[in-house]
Amino acid sequence: GLRHGTEPLLQTSASARHDDCLTAVHRALGDLHLLRAFDDGVKHRVTLGLLEEHEFQPTTASCVSAHVGLLGYTLGGAAAEGKSHWSSKRWPAEDGSLSILEKALGDILDIAGFWSRKAGVVYEAAWALNRITNGSEVCLQHERLREVAGTLRALLEATNEVRALGELECLLKSPDRAG
Repeated sequence: GLRHGTEPLLQTSASARHDDCLTAVHRALGDLHLLRAFDDGVKHRVTLGLLEEHEFQPTTASCVSAHVGLLGYTLGGAAAEGKSHWSSKRWPAEDGSLSILEKALGDILDIAGFWSRKAGVVYEAAWALNRITNGSEVCLQHERLREVAGTLRALLEATNEVRALGELECLLKSPDRAG
């Protein structure tokens, strides 16, 4: 990635036919972005590639997590920039009523809802949504986002992992538990 840039990774992403390959490409793109932040043109190309319908559809949680995480990298802060951001342009597919940002938010919410029993996917989706909407009021205004987030929160609160975390937090911060 550092030597050849994003182009070979984007080509591989578009032609990938296996979850492991697509996961590796998406993680590599995310890592490359962390090492050398993508310019807006690359972010735009990566985002469009992620949102387009592909013949191959991922079937593993790790692949879907990598997908939504990469959207978090490419669209980080987009909602706060509003109409001046490239993601406010119309999504070229469907009826043209959605912006690129709205399409991405909808896809992430669909993925989070479908994969609601996989905490890793829910975490990555929540992380991406937080990055994308940070500094904006989208979280307050987007009814579906609030609905899906509330449902997922309720599901996660009932898991053994979250209950165990609560018990460990109590154990570690309570110096005087005798009694």
